[in-house]
Amino acid sequence: MVKKSSRIFRSKFGDISGRIDNPGPIAEQLFGKGLIGKASLDRALMNNVVAFERMGPLLRAVYAAVDTDTEEPVMFNKLCDVLMSFSETEAIGIAMYTEYHGVSPRSPPPPPPPPPPQRSVSFKIEGEDFTDDHEPSVTPPSGPFPSLSHSSFVEQETTEAVVSDPPLPEGDITIPTPFGPMIIPIHAFTTFSTRHPWLARGSLLIAAGLLAYGGFRMIKKYTS
Repeated sequence: MVKKSSRIFRSKFGDISGRIDNPGPIAEQLFGKGLIGKASLDRALMNNVVAFERMGPLLRAVYAAVDTDTEEPVMFNKLCDVLMSFSETEAIGIAMYTEYHGVSPRSPPPPPPPPPPQRSVSFKIEGEDFTDDHEPSVTPPSGPFPSLSHSSFVEQETTEAVVSDPPLPEGDITIPTPFGPMIIPIHAFTTFSTRHPWLARGSLLIAAGLLAYGGFRMIKKYTS
């Protein structure tokens, strides 16, 4: 990890330092003497450079920020922050950060996310479709921890209205037959036909057959 970080640090500092006009004495010491790129900062070199009054705070901050036990991106960000905190090396720190991360540290924050799309509720009544577009409702925070329940979302729902059957007629139907009057309770028959349609149809066929047979016997009796 140290070798990889050292190689990246040396290449970034060396490449960008050649593009900055008049990097100043601090940058010249950092780049010219290869201060960056070692596993740890050379204390002898640091003591030699600290003699320059304006370079002392920068090198001490760099030495405190760079930690060989820290992951590479974290260490690189700390180093860029230190360079950008000094006017002499601010341009170098910005250029290093931009090249390493692909975005400038001085760039404006990203725009806020777009508002959520409108929710629609559709329901069906007697074969007709209805759609009601509305905005999601937001309820104010409540409870001992308002931050944990700050909003409520209205999910898309599909509701189908249940249309009840018309009321069934009440009463009985009396049908004359050769064997006597046949009484059919209409309410019970309609309920039975709704629950058991095939049995109801069979019952109607049997009743029709009995009526036809009775009519045939009556006609034969009175015509013979």
